[in-house]
Amino acid sequence: MDAIKKKMQAMKLEKDNAMDKADTLEQQNKEANLRAEKAEDEVNKLQKKMQQLENDLDQVQESLLTANNQLEEKDKALSNTEEEIRANQKKSQLVENELDHAQEQLSAATHKLVEKEKAFANAEEEVHDLQKKMQQMETDLDQVQESLLKANTQLEEKDKGLSNDPPPPPSHPPSFHHLHHKRVTHFVQPRPSPPRPAPPPVTLWACGV
Repeated sequence: MDAIKKKMQAMKLEKDNAMDKADTLEQQNKEANLRAEKAEDEVNKLQKKMQQLENDLDQVQESLLTANNQLEEKDKALSNTEEEIRANQKKSQLVENELDHAQEQLSAATHKLVEKEKAFANAEEEVHDLQKKMQQMETDLDQVQESLLKANTQLEEKDKGLSNDPPPPPSHPPSFHHLHHKRVTHFVQPRPSPPRPAPPPVTLWACGV
């Protein structure tokens, strides 16, 4: 009887231990399920994050491709611009050379113009001097013609006076002075005044450098 009681107690103890162990396992199972659910939630979240990261990666790759294309276009444009700059530099150098040559020609032309202006000024002075000389010669000619006219008039008056005087006696030959007077009267004739030439026009040119 005691053996049965002991056995029943032992079985009860085993039962209690089994129940406790079952409770413990159930609790552990619940906790494991909770951890599994949390892990699944975390996995879902990670999957969502990975999907988002993949989407972001795709966008970044597309943006990178677009940026690379734009960079290639910019490189081409930069190369074209550099070629244009080099061509413009060559043109600028040619223009500078032509400008230097034009400035040299302008300087030479200016020097020649100054020399011509000096020569023109000298020629004007000579023309003025010639005009003054011509005016003086015309004045002297007028005076000579007036003097000649007066002399001829006086000679004509003397000839008239001599023609009115009685003839000298034939025994006396005519004096040398009388013959010379007649000879001068015969050969000296008043000449008409020639038309006075008009002075040459003087044109003053305004020359500027």
